[in-house]
Amino acid sequence: MPDDRIPPADGEDPTRPSRMDTRPTAIGAALLVLGTAALSLWAWTRIPDDARLPLHWDASGKADRLGGKTEALTTLPVVILVLAALLVVLPRVVPDRRRLAGSARGYNIIAIGVLGLLAAIHAASVLGAVTGSVPLLRVVSAALGLFTVALGMALPGLRPNWIAGIRTPWTLADERCWALTHRFGGRLFTAVGAILTVAALTAPEAILMPLALAGIAGAGVIAVIYSWRVRGATSAAPRDGGSGGR
Repeated sequence: MPDDRIPPADGEDPTRPSRMDTRPTAIGAALLVLGTAALSLWAWTRIPDDARLPLHWDASGKADRLGGKTEALTTLPVVILVLAALLVVLPRVVPDRRRLAGSARGYNIIAIGVLGLLAAIHAASVLGAVTGSVPLLRVVSAALGLFTVALGMALPGLRPNWIAGIRTPWTLADERCWALTHRFGGRLFTAVGAILTVAALTAPEAILMPLALAGIAGAGVIAVIYSWRVRGATSAAPRDGGSGGR
C-alpha cells in the first residue's frame, strides 16, 4: 500500500506539521455564523413580511437591487457558512500542504478577516433596515479599511504557497523574492488600510468606495511590480557572488 504521507522538502524541519491548523478559522467562523444568524432572527420579527430590502448597493451607497425579507436576512449568513467551510478545508487538499502549514497564522488572519468583513456588511444592512439610521457606506468602508490593515499584518507571515499571498511568477519561483515582496506588501496594505479607515470616518461618502477600490487595487499593482523588480535583484545576487569568488 503506497505511503501517502508528505515527505519534507530539502532543508525543511521534518517535525513541522504536515497540515495547517485551521481551528482558529473554524472557531471564528462559527462565532460569526451564530452572530449573523442571531441578528437575522432578531430582525425577522421587526421587519414586515412584505418589506423590500436592499441587497446590493452602487459605489455611492445607493441601493440598486431590492429583495424580500427572507433573501435579505439569510443570504450573507449562508455565504459566510459556505465560504468558511471552503477556507477550512482548502489547506487540507492543496498540494505542498507541509509548506503551507508554516503560513497558518497569516492564513487564519486573512480568512477570519474576509468572513468578518461579510459579517460587518450583513450587520450594517440589517440594522439599517430595522432602524433606518445606520450610515451603511461609512460602516462598510471602515470595515474594508480594517480588513486591509489585517491583510497587511498577515502578509509577512505567509510562506510560499498557491492559495494565499502575492502570487506572481517571480515570488513563486524565488523564496527570497517572496519574503521581500510580502514584507513590502504588508507595510503597503497596512498603510492603505489605515488611510481607508480614517477616510471612512472623515471623507465625503461619495468618494469612499472609489477611494477604497483605487487604494486596494493600486497597492496590489505596486506589490506585483515590486516583486518583478526584486526578482531581478535576487537573481543577479548569486551570479555576482559566484563570479567574485572565482
